[in-house]
Amino acid sequence: INAVTNVGKSTLIRNLIASLITQKPFPPFSVTSKPFRVVLIDAEDTLIYLRSDIEKMIRDFSEDKKRLVRENLMILCDISIGEDELQINNPK
Repeated sequence: INAVTNVGKSTLIRNLIASLITQKPFPPFSVTSKPFRVVLIDAEDTLIYLRSDIEKMIRDFSEDKKRLVRENLMILCDISIGEDELQINNPK
């Protein structure tokens, strides 16, 4: 997803992730009832901020849905390869 800053790209993706994991329809992006395991690769936010944001997003979920998100979402953020920060466009 490509757009200018602060228009909701991250919020859209995080809501879609929560829907994919908890089997909640998110038309037109997700209309299946099959639960998914999801890997979120974030090269902008810090891990502390990202986890805090996800927890805010799921705070009103049932305990079962919260558990699903916590068990089926892998977050890759603040990752380094050797001395270099993760860069998706770096072929190494």
